[in-house]
Amino acid sequence: MEGGLRSPLNRAVRMAKYLLDSCIGMLPYPKQRCESFNVVDLLSTCSFYKAVSLKNLKLHIEQHPSFANPSLSHISKFAFTELPFHAFTFSIPKMSLDKQESPIPIVSNDKNIGIFESQNSSPNLSSHESTLDGNNMHTVSSEGSGAYAEHGPGIDHKIPQELEIQSKPDLLWSRVRHTMREPFSEFFGVFILILFGDGVVAQVVLSSGERGSYQSISWGWGIGVMLGVYASGVSGAHINPAVTFANCIFRKFPWRKFPIYMLAQVLGAMCASGVVYANYKSAIDMFEGGNNIRTVGLNTSSAGIFCTYPAPFMTKTGQFFSEFVASTILMFCIYALQDNGNLGSGNLTPLGLFFVIFGIGACFGWETGYAINLARDFGPRLMSYFLGYGHEVWSAGNYYFWVPMVAPFIGCLFGGWLYDVFIFTGESPINTPWMGLKRLMPGGLGSKKVDSKV
Repeated sequence: MEGGLRSPLNRAVRMAKYLLDSCIGMLPYPKQRCESFNVVDLLSTCSFYKAVSLKNLKLHIEQHPSFANPSLSHISKFAFTELPFHAFTFSIPKMSLDKQESPIPIVSNDKNIGIFESQNSSPNLSSHESTLDGNNMHTVSSEGSGAYAEHGPGIDHKIPQELEIQSKPDLLWSRVRHTMREPFSEFFGVFILILFGDGVVAQVVLSSGERGSYQSISWGWGIGVMLGVYASGVSGAHINPAVTFANCIFRKFPWRKFPIYMLAQVLGAMCASGVVYANYKSAIDMFEGGNNIRTVGLNTSSAGIFCTYPAPFMTKTGQFFSEFVASTILMFCIYALQDNGNLGSGNLTPLGLFFVIFGIGACFGWETGYAINLARDFGPRLMSYFLGYGHEVWSAGNYYFWVPMVAPFIGCLFGGWLYDVFIFTGESPINTPWMGLKRLMPGGLGSKKVDSKV
């Protein structure tokens, strides 16, 4: 008899479980779920065990009619209102002829759900468990009076984005975008930078100064940097391989991301310079003196639109030092703008960088063109080579091309080192014993403590 009852009951339990999964899966957004679907109704109607994860579900139990029931009045309102993303579990007594069976608490996984992972139940006990026993409901806490039980879990501010991706698990592009959004961010940050920077140079050069002056170029590059930083905030808005390199040294930026960032930055610069060339092709043809005439180093040369070339009187030492000084100023100012222990700039950092770039261009840009960025110079230089400007893009200025590729790295390292040594008090290798040099000692002696006990 008992076995005969269990079989239909098990089928009913599975059907109710499937119905619950389907209903929860169709709910669009946490704050709107209670209006269209009441979990308490379904749980109080069906006799089955099911782990209900409320990690992404904010229940306003006070809106439910059962909340006014005196027998349910001692439900912890704090648990539902103050801990909206915590995992609660409801367990309903099992309808069984075996009186010795006690309600088994079914619990849900309280860990953060990964982007590409489905939300599965876990056999581990959650910190709060609510059980419905007859007419009484009580709350049990397994956390005691610890900090976690007092304050609850931290709220993950990325939950709305995760919900969007989890709600569309079959969209391949959603997963690709989430994985690659940092390189995409750097790509488009540099893309916007070069669009404005090379664009303003093209307008000034091709109009022979009628549509702008040298100060226009400083303004254009400053605006390009500011907007590029706004566009690439997801990735940290480096938009410069030398800045990424300095952050790897002084700010613990992951080294594994450095080649990816650098590649994205160079590709962004190449593509943007191609767009500028396509936009001004007719003007370039007229300026150069005919179709498909492309020259470097002459008064009517348009190669300077895309990359930097030094003034004829500059020596190799002068070329390198000019780029080194400008890059040092850049990195020092970037760290100053980011340092909350100093004045800092907060959300005004892009505006601060606008003035930094404008100042560098207005004060130090004449001799070499203030590339201060490998991607900004090498990417457009490579594109101009492909567009027909020839080998001169590499040999001009006594093979100047390598200077804006090397000097910014050394300058940014020196600028970051200066700021951390003399001003910065936060977490940095400079603020460790021997300024971080112990890490380089053989055998890892720098990271081990010598035991003085005999």
